[in-house]
Amino acid sequence: MPSDVTYAPMASNRSYLVEAIHRWVSDHQYTPYLAVNANIEGVKVPVEHIDKNGRILLNISSKATRNLVFGRTAIEFDAAFPGVVYHLLIPVQAILAVFCHETGEGVIFEQIDDMDGVNQLLQTSATIPSASHNKQNSTKANL
Repeated sequence: MPSDVTYAPMASNRSYLVEAIHRWVSDHQYTPYLAVNANIEGVKVPVEHIDKNGRILLNISSKATRNLVFGRTAIEFDAAFPGVVYHLLIPVQAILAVFCHETGEGVIFEQIDDMDGVNQLLQTSATIPSASHNKQNSTKANL
């Protein structure tokens, strides 16, 4: 690379990775989930489903969401939480992890300072609302 050439900074790759993992998990007929830091500015989720550490797990499968859009700065979709449909907005910087519910495979982003807290959230039979059935699913995935 010539030293006199300047390059424009690249955008964050987080949105691209989230979309890729979502597709990979979905292509294998599994369930993609997001772990989200709900304390990040711009996050719009039902506050009653945020845990005591400010996190929320979201089922982002096609069965649980409607109008799912992967933007470069945010992901947005509609989902039902015990019968009430909400429009969710998740800035990409708020995404802690994207993973497969059934296997735990996925990507954990560097923002997670308290990995034990995320694993505890996953292992304590946290309930994740499903838009398709208006019921709650129990997660058993481990990161």
